[in-house]
Amino acid sequence: MAVDKKVIDLIIRQTNYDETEAINKLLEHDNDYLKVIKNYMNPTNIKTTNHIDNRPKKTTNQLMYGEFRNLMDESAKNYRIKKEKEDKINQIIQNINIEKKKEKEREKEEKEEESKI
Repeated sequence: MAVDKKVIDLIIRQTNYDETEAINKLLEHDNDYLKVIKNYMNPTNIKTTNHIDNRPKKTTNQLMYGEFRNLMDESAKNYRIKKEKEDKINQIIQNINIEKKKEKEREKEEKEEESKI
């Protein structure tokens, strides 16, 4: 990476770095003289390029469709859970009805047996 002499002079004027230190700082901050100067003024606030997130930025359209997708996924999940609960309830009701029918048939059979005697 070529370092511009004017940029080095600017950094030297704004800081107390010498030429070699200014070049090293420029290389460290990808030739961004503002980052070099800001880092000199307040070194705790500026992150170096090693800590920058390398994920690509999303466009507004990508963010919108991502939210739509999340909403639809959540809705589908909630519908599936609701449907499973309803199916379980219906199954329990059917089992109860079957048991009631069996009980009625037993009672009917018992009455028939008693009437035979």
